[in-house]
Amino acid sequence: MKKFKLVVAAFVLAGLTLTSCSSDDNSTSTPASIVGKWNPTKTLVKTNATPEAEIPYEQSVNGCDKDYVRFVEAGNAFNRVLHAKNPDTGACVESPATPTVWAKNDSQLTIASGQYEGTYEITVLNNSELRIKKVNVDGDITTTTTRIFEKAN
Repeated sequence: MKKFKLVVAAFVLAGLTLTSCSSDDNSTSTPASIVGKWNPTKTLVKTNATPEAEIPYEQSVNGCDKDYVRFVEAGNAFNRVLHAKNPDTGACVESPATPTVWAKNDSQLTIASGQYEGTYEITVLNNSELRIKKVNVDGDITTTTTRIFEKAN
């Protein structure tokens, strides 16, 4: 009977020793980086108590590469690149990018100028999606704008 109790105790101790928490398993993973090319996909806009409106990004020109924004780490340059067709040749051309400066601090993103100028909260950042949210209060009107991007290939 003593041997049986020792064997059971040994199994219980072994089971407790080999059990680990799942939160420990991923402690060395690195967060996704904002650096790279991102294609705009849609914008969500909500004003006060109105339902949220979804506006798909439809400015990319058919037959050309998708428009994109690029976060460059060196010098923290931010570019918005649009594509168009040359009216004479029909060839797709990229607009000249006008770089501006960006800064990221935890979940806060600041873009210095251009269409995306402002301070945003990063609500999603992973290897496939970026969501940035900006809240603007003007008197009694609060507008929340969420811009959604997908990682470009």
